Amino acid sequence: MHTVDLWRWRLTDPVTGRTYRTRHVMTQADALALDPQAQRVDHTLVRRQVPDGPHEHEHTNPRRV
Repeated sequence: MHTVDLWRWRLTDPVTGRTYRTRHVMTQADALALDPQAQRVDHTLVRRQVPDGPHEHEHTNPRRV
C-alpha cells in the first residue's frame, strides 16, 4: 500500500473569475489540472492508504474463509 496526500483547494472559476474552495479533497495533480494557480487550504490534509493491487484487497472480501 502507498499513501496519497489529499487536500481541499482554493481554485478560480474560469468562467466567472471567482475564487472558491473545493468541497472535496483531491490530489495536487488533480487541482493543478483544474487551475494552474490552485492553492492548498491550510489544515485540510487527509492521508489515505491506497492499495497497489487486487492482492491487497483480500482483507475486505466478505466471502473469505
